[in-house]
Amino acid sequence: MKNQQRPVPRAHGDGSSILLHSIFPTIQGEGPFTGVPATFVRLAGCNLQCPLCDTEYTEGATKVSPWQIIDRANAHNLGLIVITGGEPFRQPLGLLIRGLLDAGFIVQIETNGKLPPNLYDHLWDDPLFTVVVSPKTARIDPTVARRAKAFKYVVKAGDTDLDGFPKQALDLPIPKGTTLYQPSAAYTGSIYVQPADEQLDVRNQMNLDAAIFLVTEKHRHNDRRFILGVQTHKIAGLP
Repeated sequence: MKNQQRPVPRAHGDGSSILLHSIFPTIQGEGPFTGVPATFVRLAGCNLQCPLCDTEYTEGATKVSPWQIIDRANAHNLGLIVITGGEPFRQPLGLLIRGLLDAGFIVQIETNGKLPPNLYDHLWDDPLFTVVVSPKTARIDPTVARRAKAFKYVVKAGDTDLDGFPKQALDLPIPKGTTLYQPSAAYTGSIYVQPADEQLDVRNQMNLDAAIFLVTEKHRHNDRRFILGVQTHKIAGLP
């Protein structure tokens, strides 16, 4: 079933009120912290509507304070916090992230990178703060592009260019004559590639084969940034 959750505009304010979908303990299954126990803070609402998005981020959302989120994170007693959505940068998160870092947590944000983040500037240089970008559009915010610690792409078989790179992400159309955003050659961080989950075994195997092809071809051309990911949390049966 295709994602029916409508896109919502960017929220404004001082960050003292945050629209939250859910908080839960799990294992981070993607990106640089794969395999690490984490508390997921899923924020409500997204600025995009990707047809193949398999995440519920709308129903049951409630407004809470950053301190309520920090209290619940403390109760889980796990060192890694993953702020996801929806789209986290749709909301001002400076107070929340500063509070989590002050409480001793490692903080990772997962973003589509399209919106300019409303953050305190000093947060970008904190070694415990990591931004992972999963582009869904042809362009992303330049600050996010410059500050990203890792990129992540979802590959769907039959929707790749000759190099094996995805033409679009999660079936979200992009303007004709453009391509899905790719980091520049100067970017030296990791680029994670994972197969799209279409909830059909045959299609998922084809998508996995496409992801393997892309990573392998990049390494054959001496681009060592590319790493295969397989959504470890789903294999483990976790949310």
